[in-house]
Amino acid sequence: MRHGTKAAVWTAGLLIVLLAAHSAYPQHASENITLVGRWANGPCRAVAVRDNVAFFNNGGYFEIVDFTDPAQPVELSKTLLPSFLNDITLHGNLAFLVADVGAFGIFDITDLHAPVELPNPVNNRRAKSFAAEGSTVYAFLSDYTLRIYDYTDHSAPQQLGSLSHTDDFIEMALLDGWLYAAQAEAGLAVIDVRDPAHPLLAKEIDTAGQAEGVAIRGDYLYLCDNVSGLRIYSILDRANPVEVKLYDTPGAACDIELSGSTAFIADYAAGLLVLDITDPVNPVEISRLNTAGYTRKLGLSGGYVYLADENGGLVVVDVGTPANPVLAGEFITAGDIYGIAVDGENAYVTDQRHSLWILDIAQPAAPRVMGSTGWLGAGNDVVVRGDYLYFASHGGLAVLDKTNPAQPVLIHELNTIGSVFKITLFDHYALLSQYSDGLRIVDLANPGAPREVSHYASPRSTHDAAGQDHYLFVADYTRGLNVLDISTITQPVKIDSILATSAITAVAVQGDYLYAGAEAGALYVLDISNPAQITEVASASAGAVPKEMAIVDTLLYIASYYGRVEVFSIRDPLHPVKLGYYRTGGYGYGLAVQEDIIWLADWYDGVYALRYDADGSAFVPGERAENPVQYGVTQNYPNPFNGSTRIEYSLPTRGRVRVAVYDPAGRRVRTLFEAEQAAGPHRLDWDGRDGLNRAAASGVYFCRLEIMDLSTGSWQQDGSVVKVIRMVLIK
Repeated sequence: MRHGTKAAVWTAGLLIVLLAAHSAYPQHASENITLVGRWANGPCRAVAVRDNVAFFNNGGYFEIVDFTDPAQPVELSKTLLPSFLNDITLHGNLAFLVADVGAFGIFDITDLHAPVELPNPVNNRRAKSFAAEGSTVYAFLSDYTLRIYDYTDHSAPQQLGSLSHTDDFIEMALLDGWLYAAQAEAGLAVIDVRDPAHPLLAKEIDTAGQAEGVAIRGDYLYLCDNVSGLRIYSILDRANPVEVKLYDTPGAACDIELSGSTAFIADYAAGLLVLDITDPVNPVEISRLNTAGYTRKLGLSGGYVYLADENGGLVVVDVGTPANPVLAGEFITAGDIYGIAVDGENAYVTDQRHSLWILDIAQPAAPRVMGSTGWLGAGNDVVVRGDYLYFASHGGLAVLDKTNPAQPVLIHELNTIGSVFKITLFDHYALLSQYSDGLRIVDLANPGAPREVSHYASPRSTHDAAGQDHYLFVADYTRGLNVLDISTITQPVKIDSILATSAITAVAVQGDYLYAGAEAGALYVLDISNPAQITEVASASAGAVPKEMAIVDTLLYIASYYGRVEVFSIRDPLHPVKLGYYRTGGYGYGLAVQEDIIWLADWYDGVYALRYDADGSAFVPGERAENPVQYGVTQNYPNPFNGSTRIEYSLPTRGRVRVAVYDPAGRRVRTLFEAEQAAGPHRLDWDGRDGLNRAAASGVYFCRLEIMDLSTGSWQQDGSVVKVIRMVLIK
């Protein structure tokens, strides 16, 4: 922004930084799902700078860092926000924060160690951009209105005027009573604000790209027009800008700061671009500096440029000699958070910049960093089985030994198979979704030496896959769902397919039903009892672009790209019912469910710990306030399993119960429970050992729920009472 320059930071001392955060958790739109905790670190997308102090976002945190010594930044404060930021404007002792979700934030930054949030004057509406001059503040809001406020009294700002519009103002600059706005769709807007009570649209200039940054020097205006480059206008006539030059930058021009006759441009993938604008009609490149991330915003102060470099964190560049920019320091933030796997008291979180974080989640309200793996590739997904982690990246598949949970050790890589975007475990195989490269099946029988056994070239783009018995169900995006027979694992055979009205992006299977999430915001239920002839039997409305789905007991959890976590009851598969949702601050990607906690990897916004509350009370999988109407055993979880698996069952009335494990020959391996038990839901764990406490062999087992007929003293054989599930033990 113009009034008060921009910038950002975060030191490599991540663990210490995490503990410095303060501020109550913000409220998000939700129903029956509550926030338990957050690890909100993420990419740096916004920055503002004053003197040697940088104000920026680290994912969902608002950071204030002293850069007096760029090589040794000092964190002054760290405040939790509703979501990540898109921009920051400084004016006097105020900081205006443009959050991607929820209301904008206004902070009094008089005390840099303890910024104070001020009341929002517009009923918690979301803001797109700010500009300020004197005591007048200009805010463009999500309802497409420009609001003008008198901020003489910070605690009670007064609205002076407003103007309705039809496009977003991404950034604004002021000169002589005129406001110039970079617009999302229509280029440049010119607003007459000489009378703040009656702002008037004077002119719009459509451009080829999406305008994002704007700056003024003398009688010239510089507009960053994204893919088309830098547009320069003469504004001698303030109401009628005239384009005098289009300069095609190497990347996508996103933001600009001016100092004398030098322009500094955040050029996205091309990093920092420095131009000599002594002659505005003929700008000349002086230098450029490539960065590790994508430079979206920048700030300028004291001979240094501060770059909000997304996955690259905050980068500080010495531009005392513009022809020779030199890296002076950095503040490391997390990168894009895509995947999460949970194992006991640890969570493993993928990061596009730092590969894999290990979090201690013993206290879900306060997750903390235990360590990281170092560079393994840009992390897309991670799953855990036994003592091993399987990590997907643009470089392929990596296997890590997590015997020491805080320090996983790389033991093998499949780095010749191309990018892997998602991993699904099925029996002793890993199903690797590779988008346009299709589906790859990898044998994990020897975890330390995974072996590719087959490849299925999807007609369109494999986004997800699920398996049951000897069939695979492949989400093939706009080509719907494909069914593969893998009786011969080395030669998958397509036996059926079904097209959907919207692209399929995620799938999950339980029993005779498959649940498919569609890009347009639909949940489809398919009957797969005959895999060669699958049929749609039900549908429901869900969040747009589901990225991951998980089934626990009779609940289906969905993480959707547009920042929603949803919970559906699938007790009756033909009538899925939405029970709750939570709107996060970012974009939902990875999902894991453990006990009563939903863990979400939220891209720009770190990790959320959420709890589904049925009727306002804490939810425990399998439990409900009412007693079930019939006997039932839900599919054990996890399945297949290594170590221990959970079995949940329900009784409509009190009775004597036996829950036992049998092998395929019908021999009882172990009795898990035999006693009288009350009506309602119950749970047991099987540790994979027999009645003599010996480790059972790998293979298929059956768990059988039996009820005694108290009148005869014998176990009933009626199929409406006896319930059986199939379990797979893997060593």
